[in-house]
This record gives sequence, C-alpha cells and structure tokens, in this order.
Amino acid sequence: MRKNLAFVISPALVIALLASGCAMLMEQKAQKIPVTSSPAGAAVSVNGQQQGATPLEIRLSRKVKDQVIRIESAGYNPLEIRVKRGISAGKLIMDVVSGAASGVIVALLYAGITDEPLVTTHPAGFDSETVLVIAVPALMVAYPLIGSASGRVYSLRPTELTVTLTKVDGPARLETVLVDAKDLRNIKWIRVHKD
Repeated sequence: MRKNLAFVISPALVIALLASGCAMLMEQKAQKIPVTSSPAGAAVSVNGQQQGATPLEIRLSRKVKDQVIRIESAGYNPLEIRVKRGISAGKLIMDVVSGAASGVIVALLYAGITDEPLVTTHPAGFDSETVLVIAVPALMVAYPLIGSASGRVYSLRPTELTVTLTKVDGPARLETVLVDAKDLRNIKWIRVHKD
C-alpha cells in the first residue's frame, strides 16, 4: 500500500521540485526601468543600442554588470547614467529557502520510492536520512549559485529615471536627478557647480 502511495505522490513531488527550479531560473532575468524626460521624445540608448524615445520603459539584463543609459535630444546636452548592480538579500534568502525545501522534497521522494522511513536509527547504509543530509545543504548552495549565474539575485539602480535635459545654447535649465535616500545616508557634503 505504501509503495502505491509513493508512486502517486512521487510525480507531484517531482513536479513541485522542477517547478521551483524552473521558476528560479526563468524569473526576472531583466528589470524594467521607466524613463521620462523633459523635453519628452528624447532618444534613449543602453550601451549604444537604441531603445526608443521617452517616455518609455526599458528592460535591462540583471546579468550584465556595466550598463550605461544615454538620454539625448537635439539642441540639448546628452545625459549618461551608469547603472549600479547589487545583490538583493530577499531573493538570495528565497533561493536558500527554496533549495532547502527542494532538498526535503528529494528526501521524501526517495523515502517514498524505497519504502523506508525518512529518519532511521541504524547508522549503516545509504538511506533516506543520508539523502536528506546530502540534498538539503547541496540545494541550499546550488539554488543561490544558479540564481547568481542567471542574474536573478541582482537588483539594478536606479529603479526609475526622471531627467531634465539642459539646452546647449541659452540659459541652463534645472537638471533633476533621482537619488535613493540610502545613497545619501553617509554623505557629509555635496558640491554643486555649473559648467
């Protein structure tokens, strides 16, 4: 009876394991960043590749480390923004927890197929407990490594861009730069000057 139950539960566990792994690999490889400018209709490019005219939403790969967004319009000074990439602690923790859960699923699957208890008292042999002890730590390390290699654990900043371009000839216009409060936390002074 227990072996029949294992063959019914096993496909569900395998699907759950594969779904969590596939979702981890396929989810959020790119980050959407809305871009607006004054004047509207400015050309936007990323690393020399044209993306369109403002207002628009660009998709940047989380995997690429150095990216430069350039915004330009005829008669205005162009503006370049270097994108910062950092590790998202929430996604990293989620990968570790998903890896642990997948390791438990693998051990439960092995226990169901071999018709033995998950935790045993005898120390000899390769049993479900050994699978549990190996699978959980291995997948807790593998999932974050895969997430890092795919770029999924990274977050890009700025998360949105709102810029005001200055005219090439005539009076200078106010330039608006969006800065996260976290970036200003350790700044003691700021110097602003006109070119």
